[in-house]
Amino acid sequence: MTPQGRALSKEKGAGFVARNWLENDGDGAPQYIAAARWSEGPVIHLSGKRAVAGFAGCAGLQIVIASVDAPHLAQATCEVFDPSRLKHTGALSMKQSDTGWQITTARERTGERLWTRWPKPQPDQYVRINPTKRP
Repeated sequence: MTPQGRALSKEKGAGFVARNWLENDGDGAPQYIAAARWSEGPVIHLSGKRAVAGFAGCAGLQIVIASVDAPHLAQATCEVFDPSRLKHTGALSMKQSDTGWQITTARERTGERLWTRWPKPQPDQYVRINPTKRP
């Protein structure tokens, strides 16, 4: 949210959702006006393969949301959420505080339920194996 109203990260696309968000906020602005309010700040939205491939990097307190997998950003110093990571976390709630970002995931809030079918956490690359004697 900005002082002028909700800022959207895209001028086009997902029009039904964008229109409902703006309407529920009491904002009669069209989507392209709400998109003009968006400024690249602590949250960076990368939409598409070209945007992800052309992304130079990020700083420590920034958060990158990518619409496609971004394995080359795995070693970045900032938080990166791409479809692979969001598959494990679900939706995100982010609040900025004096100490940094407070991120709450849908998985933390809802926990394990029969119908959620969260992917199993991936094991570490190296696993210690205790050898056993052969019979």
